[in-house]
Amino acid sequence: MNDTFIERRRYPRADVDYKAVLETASGDKVNLRTQNISGSGIYFYTDKRLTEFTEVSLTVSLPAVGKMKELSFCCPGVIVRVEGGADISDWPFAAAIHFAGIDDSHRAAICAYVDAVLAERKKESR
Repeated sequence: MNDTFIERRRYPRADVDYKAVLETASGDKVNLRTQNISGSGIYFYTDKRLTEFTEVSLTVSLPAVGKMKELSFCCPGVIVRVEGGADISDWPFAAAIHFAGIDDSHRAAICAYVDAVLAERKKESR
């Protein structure tokens, strides 16, 4: 058996923990708490069950890290996965959003943020 793990994701991801709000196409606002983010999407906990393939508008707020300043922007997305029974009792559901139609500059900012978070954590672990 081969224990070598091959990463198939196109963009690396970093664990992040902050609260945010997304808005569905029908105007519903949903509170969420992020778990991780990458250049392709975000995984989060929520207090409301969502439906797969729902189009949403998400305000992405990236806190300052390293030399990077805080950054906030809106981007469209699609819910691609919904799970029940999240392990955080106040946030009983988990879901994933794929960034759909995100500006290249915003994707680049997210990727730079993820790289900075991973570099900071690597530095801290030394």
